[in-house]
Amino acid sequence: MAEHIVKLLHVEDSVADRLLVAKFLGHIKDKQFQIARATTEMTAASELQKGGTDLVILDYKLPMGDGLSCIKKLRAIDSLVPIIVLSGVTTPEIGAQCVQLGADDYLSKNDLTPAKLAASVERVLAHSFIRTGLRDFCRNFVASTAPGLCGELDHLLASARQGNVSGEEVLQLFESIYSQVDGEGGLPAGSTSRRLLRPVMLDLLEGLTGFLSGQH
Repeated sequence: MAEHIVKLLHVEDSVADRLLVAKFLGHIKDKQFQIARATTEMTAASELQKGGTDLVILDYKLPMGDGLSCIKKLRAIDSLVPIIVLSGVTTPEIGAQCVQLGADDYLSKNDLTPAKLAASVERVLAHSFIRTGLRDFCRNFVASTAPGLCGELDHLLASARQGNVSGEEVLQLFESIYSQVDGEGGLPAGSTSRRLLRPVMLDLLEGLTGFLSGQH
């Protein structure tokens, strides 16, 4: 299996800790890490601004600052890059603050092992992949959606309310329309077109059933 290259920004002022983390990362067999290093908040922000970073490992205690202020700076530059905070002094309060400000994980240096670091890296990279994929999907969906779609949906909902159309009738209408949309015999039950139309149908049903329930 080919190794996946991960561009890592390691924000750490201790040479010993940098070497230890690099050694632990070497235990992750399916990934190769290209490591850029920073020792302060300013150099970390400068490195992140260059772009291309896949993962940040951040020491909580830094010269002229701490992990909290550094997380803020990094999140102002990139809202999606995964951030793992390592700290020699760990408390639930510090961990909660880090996560609240945008860290994806918070680990203690005192009991850090290759297995723990690997599990954290795998988890946050997987979450990052999903977040990035959803962001790109939403952007593409908005870019490819006709500008008047939302207005048409509102108009359709208003007409259904005016005609006192029930949710069950709307479902039946959708099923009949599915079979007429495609000139080649309709849209198969598992087709992509059906899945893309489903949120529109659900939004219409939610607006309609909410309106009807409010009439009683």
